[in-house]
Amino acid sequence: MTIKNLLNDILLAARPYNWDYMVDTAEYISHADLKDISTLTVSLLISSNEHEIIEEYYACGNSVKRIPQLHKEQGSLAIGGISQKLQEPLKIVWFNQTNIIRIFGITDDEMFIRKYAETLVRRTFGTPEEMKLGKPCEK
Repeated sequence: MTIKNLLNDILLAARPYNWDYMVDTAEYISHADLKDISTLTVSLLISSNEHEIIEEYYACGNSVKRIPQLHKEQGSLAIGGISQKLQEPLKIVWFNQTNIIRIFGITDDEMFIRKYAETLVRRTFGTPEEMKLGKPCEK
């Protein structure tokens, strides 16, 4: 089996989101889908180096919203772990004041990733609509 490191840029058909939305959505996904969260990073500017803050996440009771560094607006926010829906490693990156979400994963099913991103944006994990995400069976 070959593992692919795929990058999927999802351009949302919506107005740009802000820092509070990013933090709220990272908090949501940390409880709704991601388990074994292994990375949580921020960068001051979109083009600057990421700073790992996973230890702060653990120290704050596995809560993104409680991390003091995230009370101040940053350029980007990323969270990664094992997606329960995709059943594979996944990293999601938001860029402040844009309408782009970058998803790193190993699946090559672009339509499935787009449906996943839509479910993430709408925050519908665990609802009947989310069940439409059913991954196609491999033959």
